[in-house]
Amino acid sequence: MKTSGDMRAIQVASLVLAAAFSVSEFTGRAFADSLPTFSDPVVNTFVKTYSQFVDSYVDAARTGDTTRLAGIQAKESELQQQLAQLTQPNGKVKQDEAEKFQNFLATYKDKILPYYKYSVADVNTFVAKYAQFVDSYVAAAKTGDASKLAAAKAKEEKDFQQQAIQAAGKLKKVEGKLFQEDSLFPEFLTTYTQKIASYIALSYKYVDESINAFVEKYSKFADEYVAALQAAKTGDTSKLIGIQNEATDLHAQAASIAKKVKDGETAIFQSFITEEIAKITEASK
Repeated sequence: MKTSGDMRAIQVASLVLAAAFSVSEFTGRAFADSLPTFSDPVVNTFVKTYSQFVDSYVDAARTGDTTRLAGIQAKESELQQQLAQLTQPNGKVKQDEAEKFQNFLATYKDKILPYYKYSVADVNTFVAKYAQFVDSYVAAAKTGDASKLAAAKAKEEKDFQQQAIQAAGKLKKVEGKLFQEDSLFPEFLTTYTQKIASYIALSYKYVDESINAFVEKYSKFADEYVAALQAAKTGDTSKLIGIQNEATDLHAQAASIAKKVKDGETAIFQSFITEEIAKITEASK
């Protein structure tokens, strides 16, 4: 029977190994279109249309162009109908491509999370405030400003938890929408709260010093990995070779390190690993 430590080791090692594999994938497509391709041209057309919709939506919402945003929002129900047709049984999305298609949708949903306009003004106000709060918290964590972190944490505990409950109670379900408010809002909360958790995890000190050493090493690796990916986008793929070897070594270490994490430290350790992998994944797009 596998112990909790064994299961934790398997999960963490799998995440690290996924990072190693993504290096070789990126090397082969460094200059390729970032959008995934599918066997059916109808699906490829939808993928392009969907990505343009989200990018345009985010740009209009970010710049406050309400007239343009209204025009973009009018296309949401049409896209929902197209999506339903593609994903229905015997639809255009092939079974062996379903996971890739869902990953594409998830990536673009993440982009729109802090910018989506809900049907209730109070919810939009909360989303904007919470996204700004999280970004400020992360910025303070990166600079090591402990006083700002303490103030931000206190504000989170006192204000945002209650505001989130109130906002959730005002959500409306509207048929035919590409994004349903009652499911999108919880995803926004989870994603942005995870950002904070990752930086708490980065500064957390574990009982076992070897875990602290691994966390520091892995954090440095992730930053170097992101830099290598960014360099590859300009044509310099030389740094990716060394990163490939380091990722493989970290995979070998991850399983044994994860077994040392105490039960009370599990969530914060997993949070750290997950966020570092997300940082790498975002840079590889």
